[in-house]
Amino acid sequence: MGACERLKSLKTQNQLPLICIQEPKRKAKHLIKYTMKLGFQHATNNLNNKIWLFLDSSITVHVIANSHQLITCHITCINSCTSFDLTTVYAECTIPLRKPLWEELLSLSNKLKGPWEVIGDFNMITCPEEKHGGAPYNMQKSMDFLECLTDCGLIDAGYTVSHLASTGSDHAPLLVKVEKEKVIPIRYFKFLNVWCKHKDFQDTVKEEWMKPTQGTAMWQLHIKLKAVAKRLSSWSRATFGDIFKDVKEAEEQIEDLEKKHIANPSDETRSNLNKTRAEFIRLVKNQDEILRQKAKARWLKDGDKNTAYFHNVIKDRRRKLNLDSIMDNEGHRIEGHQNIANAAVKHFEELFKYQEIKGNFKILDIIPQMVNEEMNSMLTAKPTKQEVINAIENMDPESAPGPDGFGAKYFQTCIDCIINDVHNVVTEFFEGAEVPRNGFFRSNRGLRQGDPLSPSLFVICVELLSIMLNNLVVDENYTRFYRPNKAYHITHLAFADDVILFTSGKPADLRNVLKILTVYENVSGQQINKQKSCVAFAPKANMEIIHRVTHLTEMHRKEWPIKYLGCPLFVGRMKIIYFSEMVQSI
Repeated sequence: MGACERLKSLKTQNQLPLICIQEPKRKAKHLIKYTMKLGFQHATNNLNNKIWLFLDSSITVHVIANSHQLITCHITCINSCTSFDLTTVYAECTIPLRKPLWEELLSLSNKLKGPWEVIGDFNMITCPEEKHGGAPYNMQKSMDFLECLTDCGLIDAGYTVSHLASTGSDHAPLLVKVEKEKVIPIRYFKFLNVWCKHKDFQDTVKEEWMKPTQGTAMWQLHIKLKAVAKRLSSWSRATFGDIFKDVKEAEEQIEDLEKKHIANPSDETRSNLNKTRAEFIRLVKNQDEILRQKAKARWLKDGDKNTAYFHNVIKDRRRKLNLDSIMDNEGHRIEGHQNIANAAVKHFEELFKYQEIKGNFKILDIIPQMVNEEMNSMLTAKPTKQEVINAIENMDPESAPGPDGFGAKYFQTCIDCIINDVHNVVTEFFEGAEVPRNGFFRSNRGLRQGDPLSPSLFVICVELLSIMLNNLVVDENYTRFYRPNKAYHITHLAFADDVILFTSGKPADLRNVLKILTVYENVSGQQINKQKSCVAFAPKANMEIIHRVTHLTEMHRKEWPIKYLGCPLFVGRMKIIYFSEMVQSI
């Protein structure tokens, strides 16, 4: 099948109103001929004829910018009355020649106000995984491109782009969907730290908090937080209103008052202008604080103002939280919000389903007893009110809120009002009361993530693994991992769920290590993911040893460098290429 026939087939199958061709390798005079062949009504091209756009009668197009590396159009869909801006790119092959392209895109981003989509061939990648074969990619080459994406506020379209088969061409066509299912988001309560600065905030909270409630301490706290959340939501609408609309209106008022003062200067006009300017500054500060909290940009110093940056961070965060499609365990793509929801529920119900652990828990006896009676009495004693106050005051005020929407800032600001109820809850917990579950899924498989005891039990589990591995060194039949003279014998490195094991390639030694891992799995309930695990060897390792180890461990081999805690571990001379992934992440 030729390229033209392939395009006609794709147009029919997907009902495409627009097709873009990169580097058509035909003169501009042939554009009209191919428009008719493909069954379109309109067509346009960029200045050097490297980009062709074909459009049918269901959309109207107005060309905004046209250059040697891009063409930008304002597109209106007649049937749906929706519009957006589309920039199609065909970038030059060298870094210096691509520089004008990044400048053009930045200029466009400052002019265009509505939805904007940028597609095409950038002759550049955003991460090393996009390159297949050949020498490892140096991310330094992509810095201009990455900076352009950030400065323009552009984000990866992700699953809205599908790669089709490359029949009829040496390039794979990209299918882009610009319409998506409309879903009304559920807006949950979230405490805004800026509320704490208002003069009526404390009285509003106190009035609601002091209303009588009944039940256990935990239930009363739950009811009071729920009531305060409802009260603060209505109070905020009445007191703060639409902060973004208010800023815009205040700016317009300042402009109007400045004109009046210039035309007729007086004490009254000057006073009104100064009052409005002061109100504008207050509103901008509130807006900045709200955006900063939503963006979670805690590393910015006080006083830094960058509203556009906050908006981009929030937009990117919301995009990541929005799922257009997912892959199931069999590699099938699932689309549609209801289908995604059903698949997610099924996955987590299976994940949290009860599984009986059949392990020999006598093995836990090898962990030495570290807590004496005096220490145990101190640890199990009920906390005093002052200890609870100290714990609240030491919390990070900018930390993310819990499922109820309240962050640490609320508890710190209202500590005098709420401390008795919070202390009663802590005391009740130490007396054995169960902490209410706020999660959507109820786990029947041990402690859930976030349970106060989870970190402690996890440390105990890993301590068991560590002791068992270290005991291998004492076994005279075990061959230790090779080390230089006088170097410490090392069996493993562990950090959270990242563990590196060091051993020889002898079958008996490997089986001993694997036996320990099996015991650990049975006792802890944790499972080793062999698909995400790997084995690494010395650069000149014998192929027979490599095959034996990968066969016994059922793990794939990985070449150096390997990654541990996000950083590359490598053998030999340091190379810039090893840090490309880290640079790309930053």
